[in-house]
Amino acid sequence: MKYRLSTKKRDNVAMYIEDLAGVLQTNLTTTKQRYTHGRQRIQTSLFCQLAIFSANRPSALLLLRYGDIAVNLLRDPSGGPHRILIEFTKKYLGTKDANTFVLPEIIFDPSLVLSPHVALLGLIFADNAFLAPSLTSAARISELDIPPGYEQLPLHLKPEMADIPVFRKSIRTPYGWEISPDQPLPYTTLLKWMKRLGVLTGFPQITRPYCLRYGAGNAFNQSGDVSDALQNMMMQHAKIDTFIKHYLRRTVTADTRAIVSGYEPQRDLMRAACRMTHWIDPDRPQELTPEESLSVNQDPVVRHLVAEREKWKRRFQGTVTQQPGYRIIGRAIFNTRQRQLSGLLKYVQERWDLEHPVNEIERQLSGLKLSQDVKTTLNQNDEMPPRKLRPRSGDNHLLRRDMKGKKGKKVSDQKGQQVGEEVVRVRAEKRFEYFLRLGKPLWRMSECYGLSILAVLPKEVTETR
Repeated sequence: MKYRLSTKKRDNVAMYIEDLAGVLQTNLTTTKQRYTHGRQRIQTSLFCQLAIFSANRPSALLLLRYGDIAVNLLRDPSGGPHRILIEFTKKYLGTKDANTFVLPEIIFDPSLVLSPHVALLGLIFADNAFLAPSLTSAARISELDIPPGYEQLPLHLKPEMADIPVFRKSIRTPYGWEISPDQPLPYTTLLKWMKRLGVLTGFPQITRPYCLRYGAGNAFNQSGDVSDALQNMMMQHAKIDTFIKHYLRRTVTADTRAIVSGYEPQRDLMRAACRMTHWIDPDRPQELTPEESLSVNQDPVVRHLVAEREKWKRRFQGTVTQQPGYRIIGRAIFNTRQRQLSGLLKYVQERWDLEHPVNEIERQLSGLKLSQDVKTTLNQNDEMPPRKLRPRSGDNHLLRRDMKGKKGKKVSDQKGQQVGEEVVRVRAEKRFEYFLRLGKPLWRMSECYGLSILAVLPKEVTETR
């Protein structure tokens, strides 16, 4: 143990349907999880739903195309209302055969947050992917009927969209963020989103896309409706040994005491005890306080790097940003601070996990009852970003500084063409609220858009660089 490395195998954290419901609720209600485009929030929900219902590998599911999807209006054999039936075929690279998953609509589902029909149909309508020109909304589907003698009514998608990925990344344009027409969503981006959603939901465990595959695999394995052969086919395993070695949780989920004693197993209680949701702590720190964040600046390594950067500033006055060494030091400061912040947050959370239950026990045993102010649910909604600040008319500092930092210069756009003060003000207003919503440094607006954005924003805001 020279480097104190652990030989313990990482637990395969399984996310069950109850756990996913909390994550999806957080995704749809919180303002702390921010996306570059509103579609990404719906895509995240749809991915989680399809992943847990099919147990597909995340990287393979992200390549799902419209050509792999079939939507049908199916007649209910029980005589109820017609059902929307979604079929998607997941193809794999190499010699593996493709699997087709059939997801029927659940009428009177108590929670639409778990319905892939809502999310998928929303994306299809947003992309105008239905072949029928008049089929433009969910309300139009409710007007459809199945002709006598038929069991279904196919709702075909446009053939020209067969190769378009359903999950697509967002790209930066001169007018803001837009959804790429044909580039799939990267796994690394989805992984970052799910980790953040797990933190906001209150899970102490790291939430990964593979948690959905683990949860689905365990649910299939415990179901009497899924044979070993069917499970192997769905999960693309050659034999059941692969599941036992890599997917089966090390935690025994059976009520062994009741089984050995001859009692009826407490299945609901055991399922609740093995879910991720029973670890949720609504008060667990999710972020560092401003004071804790500033404390990393006192780290000896950070202080040394900052001192070196100041030497470069004094040595190369006016041209320091053009020096490669200066940029290397800047990156080193940023990376060091991020490592310190991550380590400090982990330390704070570990202390909370250890001390908070003890303090709660002592408080209750001292005679204090639970306060009505104690949170019983997650605070998923944060305050919305402040309204955009309009520049004050008549101020003399509207054009006080351009991108190069020289006073009296006229403002130029990305093409080098001079633009007037009113044009700059209008463009700045369009981007100001957007950057606030993303939580990005405002001074980067000028670098991103080639405009002297800082010149038209209030002075008290721009000088917080």
